[in-house]
Amino acid sequence: IVIKEGVTHIGNRSFYKCLSVPEITIANSVESIGTDAFKDCDMITIYAEVGTYAHTYATENNIPFVNTKTVVLKTMTVEMDENFLKWYFDVLVEDYKEEATVYVAVYDSDEKLLTLTMETMDIEDLTALSIPKSGNEEATYAKIFIWKENLVPVAVSERIEL
Repeated sequence: IVIKEGVTHIGNRSFYKCLSVPEITIANSVESIGTDAFKDCDMITIYAEVGTYAHTYATENNIPFVNTKTVVLKTMTVEMDENFLKWYFDVLVEDYKEEATVYVAVYDSDEKLLTLTMETMDIEDLTALSIPKSGNEEATYAKIFIWKENLVPVAVSERIEL
């Protein structure tokens, strides 16, 4: 179900006991939600932007919430090198000077995660990480993820073939 932009109110008991609806997207224009609008909708998740009335409503009523706002990610530069023991990744994020964590995830050809390593990002220079090849013989590619606190994304790399 999608409540479109322009709607300002969701009425009392609008979706009461609506068990067949797993998710609802609520536009930023919604300014109020009536009493018991989602009562006994045990499986529902509200999709909306953080900071909207729908977000506040979901939080206050313990309804699962998913942020729909698109996050503009920073540009990341990754240089990869290897020897017979390890893969090395040097990661740099342009114009970003906040605390964050860099994760390197290595996957096999079936897209199964084989290993994950992390390092606090060096905001002044390159952040260097390495992954041992031993135990990861099935590895086919890696991805780099940079997240701030609470897993807010900063940057995500393209697939890096190993």
